[in-house]
Amino acid sequence: MTTDINQIRSAALSAIKSTDSAEALKDVERDYLGKKGQVTGLLKGVKDLSIEEANAKLEANKLQMEPVIQEPVEVEPVDGNQS
Repeated sequence: MTTDINQIRSAALSAIKSTDSAEALKDVERDYLGKKGQVTGLLKGVKDLSIEEANAKLEANKLQMEPVIQEPVEVEPVDGNQS
C-alpha cells in the first residue's frame, strides 16, 4: 500500500504541475481527492487490511492533507476584452 501511496503522490504532483487552467486543476482534484478519487479509494480499502497494514492509512491520510494538493492554485482569468 505504501508503494501505491507514493505512486499516487507522484502522479498527483505531476498532474498539478502540468495544469494550465483552473478547470484542469479542478479535474485533478476530482481525480485524486473526489468521492471516487484515487486517494479516497485507498482510504476506503483500509477496512480490509490487517492492523499492521492499516498503519499505511496514516500515510494515505498525510497524502490527502498535503498542502500542495489542497491549496488552490492562482490562475489569472483570461479576458478577451483587454486592450
